[in-house]
Amino acid sequence: RTVLAAAPTGSVSGHGALELRLDDGKDVAALNDLLAQGVEVSWTGTGAVRVPAAARRAAAEVADRYGVRFRPADGTGGVGMRSVTVAAAAPPDELFTLRELGFAVTEVSTEALNAGFDWEGVDVLFVSDGLDHADLTGAARAALDAFLNGGGVVTRGSTGASFNAAAGLLPV
Repeated sequence: RTVLAAAPTGSVSGHGALELRLDDGKDVAALNDLLAQGVEVSWTGTGAVRVPAAARRAAAEVADRYGVRFRPADGTGGVGMRSVTVAAAAPPDELFTLRELGFAVTEVSTEALNAGFDWEGVDVLFVSDGLDHADLTGAARAALDAFLNGGGVVTRGSTGASFNAAAGLLPV
């Protein structure tokens, strides 16, 4: 038998506000899609996000698109969320994955930072390849340090561990 379309795997259940657990990449992609649509999503602090009842149609669309499951929300409140912009020093496969997850990604490197990278609008620095803290100029290091005072950082692998140690972020 020929398959013309896959059966939907996502769902929206219950009434009122909805909750989406962030357990894997498809959940993150669905969250980023909702945020890109302007839906007022809030973080519950329990590994899930809350979507208001008024955004039920948007939730149904992303449930179908990403195969995620929204359930009735427990309780009320939460911390409002917004889209995240990532500056990423990473190989092409990781850049691709970050973009597929719905993040706005700007590629960075030691050279880009030394050339006067503008940190305005960047929320998170992701480092796994192509960024050597020791090779940064004084001005680039000062701009990076200013960003790190208020922005987040995620590191991965040996390059990330070296960056973490050189920047004095976490004792490991």
